[in-house]
Amino acid sequence: MRHLKLETIFTAVFLLAASLYGQDVVVPLTPTDGTAATHVNTQILADTVIAGGFQANRVYELQRD
Repeated sequence: MRHLKLETIFTAVFLLAASLYGQDVVVPLTPTDGTAATHVNTQILADTVIAGGFQANRVYELQRD
């Protein structure tokens, strides 16, 4: 019986940790080509306007040329 309780607790903790890790939305940013539309700040601002405000689960990823 004790083994079943420990297994249940371990499974619950594992599922909670897995669900917290999977909540990030990766948004790749386009490398700048010199135009105002590809500046990092402009891209992040455009994403927050489209999403209706800043969202904590967003991760902005810079790409290399």
